[in-house]
Amino acid sequence: MLIIHSLLRWALLILMIVVVFKSWMGWKQKKEFTKQDGLFSLLLMIVADSQLLLGTVLYMMSDMMKGIRMNYKMGEIMKDATMRFWVIEHVTAMVLAIVLIHIGRILSKKATTDEAKHKALFIWTMIALVVVLFTIPWPFRAVGRPLLPF
Repeated sequence: MLIIHSLLRWALLILMIVVVFKSWMGWKQKKEFTKQDGLFSLLLMIVADSQLLLGTVLYMMSDMMKGIRMNYKMGEIMKDATMRFWVIEHVTAMVLAIVLIHIGRILSKKATTDEAKHKALFIWTMIALVVVLFTIPWPFRAVGRPLLPF
């Protein structure tokens, strides 16, 4: 399951970059908001929700997380940067990013002009992308994981 979660992050990142780029171009060039734009934002939301589901299962079922939750009190977890990252920071930031993706999609659907649709999608997805980029356990971080899980 961790392998799928690690691989799916790439699909999520690619879709976020595509949505950010397309919505930026649509907003700045005053393009029509097409079915394709809506489809990309829907796919992004589906992949993000799938990541959330997998991440939640991993959070509840992984031996590492079970060990941390069973053997440490919250005060100890908060003092240790690695445990704090996995128990608090990663989870909270990723849930926040998914909420931001949903907000962007909802606001773009409710917007009445094409420009407003692109703008909403760009702003909210861009913020979510920044949150995700800062919270992925990149290999160069102390909490890092390999870029590819195999």
